[in-house]
Amino acid sequence: MGDREREKKLLAPAECAARTGLTVRALRIYERRGLIAPRRSPAGWRQYGRSDLIRLNTICLLKTAGLTLSQIRTALRDGGPPLLEALQAQIETWKSKKEQTERGRAVAETALRHFRADRALSVDQLCELVRSNGDDGSKSAVSDLLKQIVAMPARQRRAWVERHNVEMNPQWARRFQGAVATLVDPRLERAMNAGCSPSSPRVQRLVALHLRLMRRHRVRQGTIKWLTVDNPQDGAGAGIGWEPVRQRMRARIRSKLKRRPTDSSDLISNQWTPNPNLVGYFAEAERRSTQCRRLDQLLCAAKEIIRSGGQASSAEAAGLIRQFRQICREHELGDPLIYAQWAALARPPPLNMSEVEDDAIWRFVAGAIRARRLKREPTPLRRAVLQAG
Repeated sequence: MGDREREKKLLAPAECAARTGLTVRALRIYERRGLIAPRRSPAGWRQYGRSDLIRLNTICLLKTAGLTLSQIRTALRDGGPPLLEALQAQIETWKSKKEQTERGRAVAETALRHFRADRALSVDQLCELVRSNGDDGSKSAVSDLLKQIVAMPARQRRAWVERHNVEMNPQWARRFQGAVATLVDPRLERAMNAGCSPSSPRVQRLVALHLRLMRRHRVRQGTIKWLTVDNPQDGAGAGIGWEPVRQRMRARIRSKLKRRPTDSSDLISNQWTPNPNLVGYFAEAERRSTQCRRLDQLLCAAKEIIRSGGQASSAEAAGLIRQFRQICREHELGDPLIYAQWAALARPPPLNMSEVEDDAIWRFVAGAIRARRLKREPTPLRRAVLQAG
């Protein structure tokens, strides 16, 4: 591959983040602070090439040395260290860190040999170089796990990878994301590029379509199960520490699910558009939607009932649930109990309410729904099912 071909290989933000070990949010911050200036495609998409990756490596190196982003900006404005010098300094940095030495030093020395031989680094090598700056002891558990996976017989390794893919991106999520990418994203992008307000009828029709797709693909049921049900280890994962890794990933995802995403979010749950360049625009459109505003008002009313000492079985709570059922019916939100259970886990709270408050209120709503259903259908089987939920 020649130098021109290397320079033409451009990475989208998500790909650049995935391959360098940085986050999309970090890339946006570096751009806002004037540290990098990625080029734009004719459609306006950010694209990262070799020069951007070289710059990112220098930024990571200077951060490792303890410089702030403001200090790094000043250093880069004054010319910054050439990549050759940066690589030499990077080698010395890895030598001083016992836990990081072997991997970081090997990557940097390989890059240095390329430069001394007057061979340009490829995009793949530059991505690995940037990633090597981010290695630390917190990844040791995952690294140990990967070593165990690599040592497996081929058949067991394939089974483990298949299980991982199913667990981390289940079939319902893939189908939903595919439907959103096909039916919502292209129209949403055209509306955004045309300057449509997130609250315009054109955009709000896409929010309504998104809600219908969530119901059709059972996204809420899938999210509840994924976050709350522990699966026993099977033969593919036995003996290699799969469950602790799964629990850590679930905890990381769960901690961010109730936060409304923006263009710089480093983690976007599958209930939103999978396109990182549209998610901020879409999330704002969803916040302005009629169903969102009605649900926020419902939560405020439920908060007052709780504050006044009302119980889930009270007449006030029954009236609240009638209103909630009407909202679910009119906006095609599905079963109110399932929606309330999902909302406690994954729906962003109103602007004037904390996540803890929001979680408690949705659990109160779910309890009120169960109480009403138990009163209406008190058969032993029905009672056992509802109490278990």
